[in-house]
Amino acid sequence: MNDGSQAQRGLLTVGHLDKEALQPSPIQKEWILEGAPEARSRNLSRIGDDWTVVDHWSCTAGKFRWHYFFDETVMFLEGEAFITDENGVEYHAVPGTTLSFKDGSSAVWVVPEYIRKVAFNQKSVPTYLHLMCRAANKLHRMVFR
Repeated sequence: MNDGSQAQRGLLTVGHLDKEALQPSPIQKEWILEGAPEARSRNLSRIGDDWTVVDHWSCTAGKFRWHYFFDETVMFLEGEAFITDENGVEYHAVPGTTLSFKDGSSAVWVVPEYIRKVAFNQKSVPTYLHLMCRAANKLHRMVFR
């Protein structure tokens, strides 16, 4: 299956990085700061109750403020962008660059021509739940050795 579509196979959802399969995914108008960036995306996989989502995304030239509603790690595949975080730190994203953004944060993106990425999104988990899971895993290992 290499047509950009998805297939459910057992426990896995299989997706492909076909640029031609990306569909319009407009950036919210109030987020756009300059130009007329056109975003396109395609979901590659979803796990659980949309707890973890992987998307293939691209965007044309423009400047916009992106707001993150998941913990998101991105890997850039094509093009370039200049991304400024909330602390004023600027990152130059080119193919092979990975960046991570926390749920609730925002960043200003400047895309000179075009950018394409894969985004790995996960709902943030409060620290107390991480601690509870670690304790439960430790107890499980002790009981079922």
